[in-house]
Amino acid sequence: MNTSKILHADIISDKKCLCQLFQTKNIYNRSMGNAFAKNLRELRGERGWSQSELAEKLGTTQRRVSYWENGKIEPDLSALIALADLFELTIDELIGRE
Repeated sequence: MNTSKILHADIISDKKCLCQLFQTKNIYNRSMGNAFAKNLRELRGERGWSQSELAEKLGTTQRRVSYWENGKIEPDLSALIALADLFELTIDELIGRE
């Protein structure tokens, strides 16, 4: 029996599993990202803040807040923590994982 063929088949199989895992993860992140964007828009609106006002409170730019709210980019961990603190929520609540 040729072990190199078996090893090659196992590697191909593992790569397929990894690809499927990453595709599932990306779908999961997209749905959470959409929930985050929606939540951020609503939370900001409830307080009557403009994107510029929120950006100033966070020490970031209005453009970045706009990108977050439109799902173009996701905030980094330090921004998530700052947002959660500002809105007095957990990060899970902020990103839609209640």
